[in-house]
Amino acid sequence: MSVCNGCRTETVGSQNRTGLCALCYSHRYAAANRERNRARQRAFNATHPEYTRAANARRRELIEATTKPGDRRAAVQWRKAIEPMPCFYCGERAESMHDDHVVPIAMGGRDVASNLVRACAPCNLSKNATMPDEFVARLGVDRTSVTVLVLWDRLRLRRFVGAWHPTNTDAA
Repeated sequence: MSVCNGCRTETVGSQNRTGLCALCYSHRYAAANRERNRARQRAFNATHPEYTRAANARRRELIEATTKPGDRRAAVQWRKAIEPMPCFYCGERAESMHDDHVVPIAMGGRDVASNLVRACAPCNLSKNATMPDEFVARLGVDRTSVTVLVLWDRLRLRRFVGAWHPTNTDAA
């Protein structure tokens, strides 16, 4: 057994010449070659657009399969309501803002109002398909403030859905 120089965990089997376990090595390689890998991916996407179309079609099918019509209407209304809000993760207002699924669709999240928040483009694009707690830990943001934000967002959502719901006779 040997100890990885990156994460300090004991590893069974051989390590590469850097003394890193396979996971640490792949993370460092990806970080060191980020622009090169992005350029290669863009070139592949440009020459093989069918892969991108297929991936987008699978994502749309997954959203349609997990979303009820009533949920879809509420999600559309919620997207309009959260439009002026700052980034859920960093609190900043950016020129380019996205609607982010807190639990990613790829990880079993649904396209419903309770799973949508506003995120600036840098946060949303770097979050990718990670769970919010992993992303917040990577950002280095105080977990308490994010937990408070989650609870506050859910409270606003309940008030919003209660006021918007078609059975509510007070909202008209």
